[in-house]
Amino acid sequence: MRAWTSVLAAVAGLSLAAPVAAQLPERGAWSLELSPAGDAQIGVWKMRSERTNLGVDFGLRLDRTDHAGSGPIGERTFLGLIVAPSIKRYGTPVGPFAPYLFGSVPFGVEQKEIGGSSAWWMVGGSLAAGLDWFPVRNVSVGGRAGILASYRDSSAQSVTDVGTFSSGLSLHFYF
Repeated sequence: MRAWTSVLAAVAGLSLAAPVAAQLPERGAWSLELSPAGDAQIGVWKMRSERTNLGVDFGLRLDRTDHAGSGPIGERTFLGLIVAPSIKRYGTPVGPFAPYLFGSVPFGVEQKEIGGSSAWWMVGGSLAAGLDWFPVRNVSVGGRAGILASYRDSSAQSVTDVGTFSSGLSLHFYF
């Protein structure tokens, strides 16, 4: 119920915002993307055409938990670093909103220590649909949801995953 209340509040807030014609940044514009929710992520993007935005996202995840007194698990540490070349292909803007299709090929390394240590490398691919809101021409707020497939490998085992993902909110600052 709390999630639906948040969604309704966001829709109401966006619908009450002053209508601004969605004007995608001009070809050649650079942007910095910040994703404050979830894992730390920053991206550098460039508009290559009137509808195509190419970028590289960099992600960092650090999680350290002490499970003292909880059996053999003990302390758990996770460190992950991801680099993801990405593309956004915008559709026709509707008012201040610009829908897009998203594709990405993330590469990464992970170090896990749970009772023992293991190192992994990862490669994957993602396809998603997203929406950017341009409250002003040089700033957008957006998010996406889609499918992520990945292959992870270590010296001990390999794992293939296919699942859904969502980005949370991201901010783009164009210059």
